[in-house]
Amino acid sequence: MDHRELSEPLRHRGDLVVPGHLGVAAPLVVSGSLIVGGCLYDHGSEGRIVVDGDLTAHAVFSAGDLLVQGDIRADVICCVGLDPRTTASGTVRARLVLEEDPSGARVDADVHLDYDSYLAGRSDGQEGPRERLRALLMDEVFTDDGGDGEARLDRYELFDRLLAGEPVFRHGTR
Repeated sequence: MDHRELSEPLRHRGDLVVPGHLGVAAPLVVSGSLIVGGCLYDHGSEGRIVVDGDLTAHAVFSAGDLLVQGDIRADVICCVGLDPRTTASGTVRARLVLEEDPSGARVDADVHLDYDSYLAGRSDGQEGPRERLRALLMDEVFTDDGGDGEARLDRYELFDRLLAGEPVFRHGTR
């Protein structure tokens, strides 16, 4: 799949369509919607992304600033936080949402987890997060990093597989 890296600031008027993957290492401002055919990821604080419309991608991996005035739609969304004031004014729709600082954004997902609590083995009121992840995702995205014999989701392996165009969801899952 085509892979593009944005290393210079870009202000785009109207909708922006990127057929493959898009890595963002500089500010990106889109006055319309942003449609990425593959994975959208940023390089932390260097890759600020502002979208006045909707954001649609196969997967989104963000450790930086992501401001979307509309909805975010993707199969997988992994980010530091989904704060509706600073990230998504609309609804976040995905099969899987992993966030480090849950903030109460409107999320419509098959599985929505506080990733840090999950890694620490806490459920934080969520029933069976490990079981739901194991039912949704292929075994290849789980590792035994905790040393306790319990396989845990490795979000970097998950995203590496998505970037490589390899499957991450089990067959037969929605």
